[in-house]
Amino acid sequence: MKTTRGLERLDFSFFTEEFKEALRLNAVHPKHESVDIPTESSDLEKHGLLFADDGHTLKAGRVPHCGKCLKSKASLHYIMIKPDGNGRSTTSRLCWKCGAFNKRLIRLERLRLPKEALNRSLGTFDTTDNPKLVSILDADILKANQGLYLYGDYGVGKTHLIYGIARELIWTYNRKVKLVNYHEHLESIKRSFDDKDHSSPQYDFLKDYNTIIIDEFGGGYEDGKKVSQWVKQTTSEMLMEMHKAEIQVILVSNIGHNGHTRPAQQVLKDLLEHRVLNRLQEICPVKYEMMGRSRRKCFFNN
Repeated sequence: MKTTRGLERLDFSFFTEEFKEALRLNAVHPKHESVDIPTESSDLEKHGLLFADDGHTLKAGRVPHCGKCLKSKASLHYIMIKPDGNGRSTTSRLCWKCGAFNKRLIRLERLRLPKEALNRSLGTFDTTDNPKLVSILDADILKANQGLYLYGDYGVGKTHLIYGIARELIWTYNRKVKLVNYHEHLESIKRSFDDKDHSSPQYDFLKDYNTIIIDEFGGGYEDGKKVSQWVKQTTSEMLMEMHKAEIQVILVSNIGHNGHTRPAQQVLKDLLEHRVLNRLQEICPVKYEMMGRSRRKCFFNN
């Protein structure tokens, strides 16, 4: 049996008719648990499908087996499709009542969202200070898959927003999303240079995703921190590889906010090679500044 991302190719040419009939009968389970599957990604917590446990990251539940498809140990329950006519092979697909939703829940769990992301969705995001944001997200980011450069001052809700974007892309649009912290990702690239099995460690994960969200992009450099040649080269190559792979890129940054001492164009010029800076408009055609005051509690006012 050959498996590729939920699609299984099965060779039945050497199975008896009795065995194949047993498989079909096995797909019917009279006793099964029904579940009300949420249509909105903001309702996952309400249905017990996204929750916090004793660990540091959020966990995702599983939709129960619907009882009308073939059961899988990994909860990726599937339906057999009739042979293509030659009688030698058939194909299966994830059951749209249970297996397909469990695939999305697995993707959500692999985001490794911190506990603070619980109940932080697009549905719970306050758009009072950003009234145009809803239409931009819906038309350009979620439906048209355009890249986004999201910037603004500290504490205005950028991280809350990208948590909501990530879960919406996965749950509603069935996208494969990776969320990384800029500095942590650079550190992982440094460590991976010692791994001889990786010929290009910073790019080998790209084939598994449709959307890459990079939080705290260029953090620390907006106020004059020196950019090393390695950081500039690695950041530039990373963005170019994503662009060539036609991946939707969402950059979340403080670079561009007026509260910093250096102009945004100068910071980006130090951070990115000229060839990448010229393509930044293609990589992130949508640019949006988050408005509002900080939502975080002041340390001295506690």
